[in-house]
Amino acid sequence: MSERKILDFERPAGFYFESAERCLDNADYIGALPLLRRAVKKDPANQEYKLALAEALTDINRFEESNAILFELLKSSCFLLPECYFGIGCNFIGLNDFEKAKQSFEQYIKI
Repeated sequence: MSERKILDFERPAGFYFESAERCLDNADYIGALPLLRRAVKKDPANQEYKLALAEALTDINRFEESNAILFELLKSSCFLLPECYFGIGCNFIGLNDFEKAKQSFEQYIKI
């Protein structure tokens, strides 16, 4: 009996992110989510992937989960601050917390 070899066909994080972007371009948020999660898992330091995941979660009304990612990004990134505050403001509107939304948008404008 011959021994079978299995080839590793692991894809890089960028592959999953680009596939997710194609889904997002077609408004397929449910299809994009697992791809974005896989991209983030493969490259957890990539803040662009995390921001895209947060945006997709906002688009499907998962505001708390999106905000958790955005608040994490606020702690670790200075170049994404405006986008994070804007996203947080949008999420607070979705959660009907208009005072926190206003504070977030004011911070966004300030930056």
